[in-house]
Amino acid sequence: MHLVVFDIDGTLTNTNLEDGECYWRAICELMGFSSEQPEWSVFRHVTDVGIASELCERHLRRELTSVDIEAFGRRLATLLEVGLVDKDPRVYQIPGSAEILSILSKSFDFALALATGGLRVSAELKLPSANLLNPFISKRPFLHRCNVF
Repeated sequence: MHLVVFDIDGTLTNTNLEDGECYWRAICELMGFSSEQPEWSVFRHVTDVGIASELCERHLRRELTSVDIEAFGRRLATLLEVGLVDKDPRVYQIPGSAEILSILSKSFDFALALATGGLRVSAELKLPSANLLNPFISKRPFLHRCNVF
């Protein structure tokens, strides 16, 4: 059996614009910023937690805590629920993503895994908005989380 790992953002879903806007708004609200959204590539670690951690250390002069991450995740989820609503799911799908997931999930030769640098709550909102969290994708493997900076 072969394991096929798909990144969510930019590989399966086309939600980067909405995600970036909601992410930055949640960070600004949590940390008290009022600046323009930065260029994400300037950060050392381009993951949701990595960026938040770097911003917290740089601007608040302290480490990001698990309480911060939980509060940020709740606010991000609220913003994404509004930001990803009322659009045709095909707008958020990378062309061919639903088809390849469906084909591979029916094969006994392949196991599927999903990867993201985002928070789990974010991925769990983006996938259904793109109509990609269907019965052919088991949610169980997705629930295991690995934070990589």
